[in-house]
Amino acid sequence: MLKKISVTEATRGMYIHKLEGSWMSHSFWRTKFLIEDEATLEQLRNCGASECWIDVAQGIDVPAAVRVEAVETPPATPVVPAQRRPVGFDAELKQAALIRDRAGRAVRNMFKEARMGAAIDANAFVPLVNDIVDSVHRHGEALISLSRLKRADEYTYMHSVAVCALMVSLGRQLGLSEEESRLAGMAGLMHDIGKAG
Repeated sequence: MLKKISVTEATRGMYIHKLEGSWMSHSFWRTKFLIEDEATLEQLRNCGASECWIDVAQGIDVPAAVRVEAVETPPATPVVPAQRRPVGFDAELKQAALIRDRAGRAVRNMFKEARMGAAIDANAFVPLVNDIVDSVHRHGEALISLSRLKRADEYTYMHSVAVCALMVSLGRQLGLSEEESRLAGMAGLMHDIGKAG
């Protein structure tokens, strides 16, 4: 059973199932782990997340004094919006073309900002990655096919968009959660940012 608690309530022996909030807001590269020592517990308390989900089937439960405040409802299963239903290739192709063009502009600007020494705000790309995830869910081949058609001067930008879509598609094939697929997509979108240097 999963319970949501404050990270200040965490103790050794608890199994952390998920840290609450964006993956960019905490310092852990993984979100499922057993708190085995004081160093891990201290790192959790200082990681930037204020709450977490514990799995009492894999670790110890919240002490009885704290249990009253624990939320005993697991995270809600995300509802798949109507536009995420699978559609035909031709139907998705038009939407994918709009996403591809928008993504190309966004990645081009990201590289420009990086070349000028500006810090990249990954949160600004979350809506774009969400649109790519939605497109891949509706028909995975449409956006990937369009992203492969690129001019030489657009190669790096469109390559990043294609890798984002491929990472989301791979995540689905591997059975990753929606959140993990989005993280994979974000990594794919930004994987070449070092070229800006």
